[in-house]
Amino acid sequence: MYETSANEPSADTVVRLPSGRGPLPEPERNVRLLLSVEEAAQRLHIGRSTVYTLVAQHQLESVKIGKLRRIPAQALDDYVATLRRIDPMGA
Repeated sequence: MYETSANEPSADTVVRLPSGRGPLPEPERNVRLLLSVEEAAQRLHIGRSTVYTLVAQHQLESVKIGKLRRIPAQALDDYVATLRRIDPMGA
């Protein structure tokens, strides 16, 4: 097991940017605007083929960059919001 010494930062240490502007708020760190189909499927806890089906049925927004299909991160929130409007009680 690896133990950190007193001089090493812990995982939740705030990192200062070289520009001197201070740390970024947690939600802005490592935020990806576009996700692969596999990443979108993982975040929604559904299968990859289901994501492709949702894209083909225009239920989930996607973009093409060259030969790559990418899902905007905001599109996942929009899709879930649509599902919640359709079935607000989760029945």
